Amino acid sequence: MSTKRGLFIMAVILNILEVFSAPENSIKPINSLPKGVSGCKRDDHLSECVQKGLQDMLKISKNGIPELNIMPVDPFVVRKATVQFENSLVQGKASVKNMKVIGLDNAVIEDSDFKINGKLTQYKGVIRLPYLKVEGSYKANIFINNNKISSSGEFNANLTDIVAKFDSTGEIYEKDGRNYIRFTSLNYEPTVGNMQLYANGLVPDENLNNALVELANENWRRAYQSLFSSTRPSWEPLIIKYFNSILEHVPWDLLLLEN
Repeated sequence: MSTKRGLFIMAVILNILEVFSAPENSIKPINSLPKGVSGCKRDDHLSECVQKGLQDMLKISKNGIPELNIMPVDPFVVRKATVQFENSLVQGKASVKNMKVIGLDNAVIEDSDFKINGKLTQYKGVIRLPYLKVEGSYKANIFINNNKISSSGEFNANLTDIVAKFDSTGEIYEKDGRNYIRFTSLNYEPTVGNMQLYANGLVPDENLNNALVELANENWRRAYQSLFSSTRPSWEPLIIKYFNSILEHVPWDLLLLEN
């Protein structure tokens, strides 16, 4: 029982690490890319160009890109979000407020392979983040062995040496006489060098709360992959929706230039 309650911390934080708030769709399609962002030619160097373009985009996204309605990415702030999780360990729902993610602008795209086949695209690559710091407040209702536990408080997590291999597919579609691109699937496998978690308010007793946190920190690596896989259905659609809500304002001919 105590082990599962300690691992509950991991379930909540692994879910909220995947939360992306989609931008409002109040902007119109753009006619030119923002300063510092350039399109790519369809030649033998397409993958390298895409990699450089995304790296440049990350750099200028630190303070946000108003033309694309992209919020500042460092810190990346989520005012409010709700996540659900269910696996063999725990099940329940958690709401998160004022979550702040620090370290995203240090991401490095280490490898890229971008392919186009007619109207279909595939993009594989590797992203490395030296560290991420996440903090915020939470309120959760969980069930362990049919016993309901309600908790609320503050949380933080420090992750180091994060490497994510990703494989995505997309499609080119027509809207209002112009072509656009959107993601249709996204699969990625992040590995984490180390993770330190903390949360208060898990239980009223402070000593027991700290013991549960310590238990989670001792066992996170063993349960990480299982928790990550089981929570995929809740966060994957959110990430795809986030990126597509940006791409729907960027005509494809601005991204892929004629030779």
